[in-house]
Amino acid sequence: MLIAGTAQFWCDGDAALVAKITEYPGGAQALEAVAGAGSMGSLTQQIAADVEAWAREQGLTHLLIAGRKGWERVHKDWRHYQTILLKDLT
Repeated sequence: MLIAGTAQFWCDGDAALVAKITEYPGGAQALEAVAGAGSMGSLTQQIAADVEAWAREQGLTHLLIAGRKGWERVHKDWRHYQTILLKDLT
């Protein structure tokens, strides 16, 4: 996806995240985390802030993490949606 240009990449010295834009028929556009690795602190603080700022600049409506339920513990300002964590940007 990175080579094809359909995903974005963020990193710092301790962590990295890959995400793609998913468009829905109702008009919502979510930045969906595809892969993340490294320090949880880096992922949930600096990288998360950079990703959210970028998504807002693009006019996206949501951030989305599909993954294990444990992500709820570190994303307290997100809401649980089935097995997906979703953060409204609007």
